[in-house]
Formats: sequence, structure tokens, C-alpha cells
Amino acid sequence: MIEYIFKPSRRVRGKRVLSRLYSGRYSLEKGQKPLTVTLDTPDEGVARKRLRDLIVERQREEEGLIAPRMERKAASTDLPELVNQYETNLMSQGLNAKHVKDTLRRIRSIVTEIGWRRLKEMGPHSFSIWLAARTCSAKTKREYQISLRAFLNWLVKMEMLPRNPLAHLELPEIKGRMVRVRRALSPDEIRRLLAVAGERRLPYLFLLYTGFRFNEAWGIQWADLRLDDPTGPYAVVRAEKAKDKEARSVPMHPSLAGELRSYADKRDSRDADDRVFRGIFPAQKDTLGKDLARAGIEKKNGQGVIDWHSFRKTWQTMGVRAGVSLRSAQAILGHSTPELTANAYTDVAGLDLHQEVAKLPWLGAQAYAQIDAQKSAYSCAFSGFRAILTQFVEAAQIIIAQQKSHLFEVAEMVDPTGLEPATFSMSRKRSNQLS
Repeated sequence: MIEYIFKPSRRVRGKRVLSRLYSGRYSLEKGQKPLTVTLDTPDEGVARKRLRDLIVERQREEEGLIAPRMERKAASTDLPELVNQYETNLMSQGLNAKHVKDTLRRIRSIVTEIGWRRLKEMGPHSFSIWLAARTCSAKTKREYQISLRAFLNWLVKMEMLPRNPLAHLELPEIKGRMVRVRRALSPDEIRRLLAVAGERRLPYLFLLYTGFRFNEAWGIQWADLRLDDPTGPYAVVRAEKAKDKEARSVPMHPSLAGELRSYADKRDSRDADDRVFRGIFPAQKDTLGKDLARAGIEKKNGQGVIDWHSFRKTWQTMGVRAGVSLRSAQAILGHSTPELTANAYTDVAGLDLHQEVAKLPWLGAQAYAQIDAQKSAYSCAFSGFRAILTQFVEAAQIIIAQQKSHLFEVAEMVDPTGLEPATFSMSRKRSNQLS
């Protein structure tokens, strides 16, 4: 084992200068690479004692008599302070600010509402009770647990915690357990909503005919609109505004582009960085509900609830009725998979399934007609074949009768001596022999 103290030295203007404070170097086992530590004291005796205490502490840790220093330090630190350290770590990684904010909000809510103050108080039992008492959706519960699990895994990685106490706690199942089921607006409901919307009519139309998310539509700027593009009008969702942080271009309905042009002509100032719907965009919380009530539209019924995301579902449902391809809808809505577009954003109740079924060709009557036609054709063909066969048989019978008659004539011409009668077909040599 190696154990000694020293004062580090360095060269300053060609001269070696010793440090004022002591450092120590030690190794616990033979052949182990020595470790250097700062002892932060100019006193030799204090330095030797600090190094000896550190070596004893390390030996006790290796023997399992005490927990590692980082774990002991974290165990005595308030949980909110550890959460703040975790926030600093996430921000240093350059992660999305909204993601960091949402993650820390969930962790702080759990810590505050359960009443955890130290790491030793965190456990699966108290967390499970807290999670079960929440009335949010299964998806939200799952997000809470994932955020807390990530925080605990970071503590383990930083050697502040020996293990994750929630590692074996299963995540909530979200398949088929969505609390909020959204529905699309019917064409009649859309007309009624637009009739009472007033100055909010254009923002509602924009949401309905672009499939934009609420925040994307709220932050759209004049620089993001291409109303007179030669290929057709479209709007741009910039990467920093998109949910998946990927920019996309969304084609616009010609009539919507026309209304936006008219609206632009009426604006006194229209800078490129100005929000298009500044001052007229509906408030996120109460405006839609009030407009639905004025229009006599149920916000929630047996088919689901109408909220801001229902406008995207309405766009997809109208697109299915109009024949918009699934791949096109996926690109316009900015979805990662076509399954999400087809399953979650298509309101089957809003589709006229009877009309869709009526599009199928009816083959029942046609099938019988084809069979009758085939039978008729086969009958005609067989009749023709039978007539030909009859003619053939009759001709064969005539030929057979002629052959029989010829044989009888030959039999009558035979000489009693047994010699064949002379005929025109006999050769001259044979004829001379008989004579």
C-alpha cells in the first residue's frame, strides 16, 4: 500500500515553486495505480491525518461497512436540491427547453404531493398510491413515471444512489385506456360554429383546412405564408414551432388562400415577423367552449369531446371522405406513422360508411347473367357440333352402304373354277396369263 503527503511544485519563470497546500497520494492494494488527492491544508500534521482518514474511509467503503461518500452526501441533501442539479445536467446536454420544463414539472409535482424530503423516503409503495389516486389519463400517468424513473437512473449513474427503487415497477398500460376520446365536427356543426365565430372565423378555418396544431397556428407569421407561389399556396411550419422539431410545408385550400389575401389587404401593417392572427386568435382555454355553446354544439357526447385537437381530427375525417390518400394526410399532419393518422385521427363515426359500402360493384345479378350466357353459348355450340356429327354419321352410312353393294357385285362375278373375273384394273401381263 502507498501512502504519503507532498507539496506539488510547478515552474514559474524558470524556477520551481512549491505549492502552499499539501496533497496526498495513496493506493489500497499492491500494484494498484496510486490516486492523488488535494488535502487543502498547509499543516503537515493535519495533512497526514486527512490522508489517513481518507484511506480508512475508502477501506470501509470497499468492505461494505459504510456507503460511498457520494451516496452519503446525496442521502443528506434535500430532494429539491437534487432535482435542481438534475435540471442543470439536462440543460447542459442541449435538450429541448420545453421537454426539460415538462420533465422537471412532473418530478417536482411528485416530490411535493407525496411529501418526499430525502432519497431514503422514495419507494414504489408510496408512489403507486399517489399515481392511483390521480384522475389523469393512463398516458399522463405513464409520463409521470417515466420522468421520475429517468431522474432516479441519473442518480444511480452519478453514484448518488445504489439502485433505482422504481426499476421493477411496471409502467401503466395505455393501449385502449385513453380517457379523452376526441371527435370530429360534422359539416353542419362546422357551419354553425363559423356562423357565431365573428372575427375568429378565419382562425377556425385555418385550423380546419391546414390540420395545424393549436400552437403552430397561433404562432404562424406572415413570412410563413406562400399565398402566391406558382406551384400553389402553402404554409410553412418551422422546426422550432413543430412538435417533432421537423419543418414541413402544408398546401392550402385555394379558398382559404383567397380569404387570407383579403384579410391581408385589410391589415394596416403586415411585417414578415408579425403573427398572422394577432388579436383575433381564440384563447386556448375558454373561447372554443363558449363558441360551441353559442352554436348549440355539444362539447362532449357519447362519441367524444371537442377540443383544439379535434380540428386536426376533423381535417383527416374530411380528407377520408374526399379521397385524400393516407400518405398525403400523414405528411400534411406531420405524423411519424400512417397508423397514427388512420387510427387515432380518423373519426369513423363521422364517415358515411353506407355510402362507402355502396361504392362496391354489385356482382350478384351479373354473375347469374354470365352463367346463363355461358349456358346458352355452350348449348349453341353443342347443337352445332351435334348437327355436324349427324351429317358425318349420315355420310359414313352412305359410304358403308356403297362399299357393301360393291362387294356383292364382286362376289357375283367370281368364276366357279375359283378364278377371279377379269376387270379393267388388271395388268396386261396377268390378262395374258389367264388366256
